[in-house]
Amino acid sequence: MILKCFKCGYENQSGTRTCGRCSTKLPQFMKGAEARPPTAILTSLRKLKDEVLRQRITREALAQTLEQMLLHMEATKEKFKETSRKITDEHLAAQHIKTITAMDMLIGATEEVAQYVEDGDIRHVLKGLEQAEIADVDFQDALRMEHKNALTFKRTTIVLPPKPPKD
Repeated sequence: MILKCFKCGYENQSGTRTCGRCSTKLPQFMKGAEARPPTAILTSLRKLKDEVLRQRITREALAQTLEQMLLHMEATKEKFKETSRKITDEHLAAQHIKTITAMDMLIGATEEVAQYVEDGDIRHVLKGLEQAEIADVDFQDALRMEHKNALTFKRTTIVLPPKPPKD
């Protein structure tokens, strides 16, 4: 089995505790909050911000990267919308709508960054990337809450005793 490093993307062989390239602990050997690697989007946003700060990325490359990220986000949002049609519990449906709304905020923040790149306003690009990072954290929080609620819902529906037979 191949274990991909969430920090640098290197593909490690199973059984290794740390990445062969960057020495980061692999998630299955982490504990607690440390075990939650940053999302791919958040990692990408942070890398982009670093590249902009160090002036190691062209405007064209930045625009292209943001465009690819937006395509990925839109595809993810569509999958969420498809899933929402299958949710029957009102509480879970409400949480799912919050998750989709958080994804909309992330998409909106990323679109603003793309517009700033097009305008050539680097100061606003950096500020926009920070806002997109915050939006991604909010999205991940909403997603975690949705998963937590879904697990609780499953447990409560499984734990309920069977109805007694009608006489």
